[in-house]
Amino acid sequence: MRERSLVAFTLLAQTAVGAFLTLCALDLWAEQLPGVPAALVVPDRGFLAVAGLMGAALLVSLLHLGTPRSAWRAVANLRASWLSREVLSALLFAGCAALVAAHRWTGAPGAAVLGAALRIFAAASGVGLLLAMAGVYRLRTVPAWDTPWTVVSFCATASLLGALPVGAALGLAPALPADLAAGPLKWIAAAGAAGFVAEIAGALGARRGPGALSRPAARTVRLVLLAAGLVLCLPAILGLAPAAACVAGAWCAALAAQVQGRYTFYAEGLRRTL
Repeated sequence: MRERSLVAFTLLAQTAVGAFLTLCALDLWAEQLPGVPAALVVPDRGFLAVAGLMGAALLVSLLHLGTPRSAWRAVANLRASWLSREVLSALLFAGCAALVAAHRWTGAPGAAVLGAALRIFAAASGVGLLLAMAGVYRLRTVPAWDTPWTVVSFCATASLLGALPVGAALGLAPALPADLAAGPLKWIAAAGAAGFVAEIAGALGARRGPGALSRPAARTVRLVLLAAGLVLCLPAILGLAPAAACVAGAWCAALAAQVQGRYTFYAEGLRRTL
């Protein structure tokens, strides 16, 4: 149960951060489009979904605590504990993301400055959350975790599981012309491709625990999924059809690969520290 809850928490939170940053970038792009309402490009329900994902991540995080009622004490050691920083960043991001969603949903007039400030605070706390989450696992007692690849992998997950579904939704939106969506979809696919490359490099070069050596087939399956996702990003990058459908396929491959990879990450690390 502990491994499953950690897998779910990290993947949900990183997905929420990646999706939020992508939505904010699309928002900035849409504001420059003449005669195109920003809500047509970035619907309000996109930010609502991010807030929901982060809320689910926080609820799941309670499952690996021995005494959930004492969870508030986790922020008591911000000066020395990455775990405290992770908890604070998660709460700040969840709160700011919820406020951004509420602000957009209500459509408060004359509050553009407030909306921009909320997006900035949420984005900053989201990036801080990714870095704090990686810092939690940079433990000298677990060599497989104490590597820069942990930071790279967590950021790559935000790109793969957060940006790619947003790009697929953008490209498949019936109200948005395909030629208009092609530009941002290209850059989202490029970010996804970079995430796939990073994960492939990490999978090939990471330190392997004893348990990994007994599961070479699982490692091979994950590499095949990552490679397939990388290939599926190419049509959008090159401006070929059907770009949006290929990006959606890349996200499916990424989801399967990241769930498998993250479970192995925790299973090996936790068992080695017993």
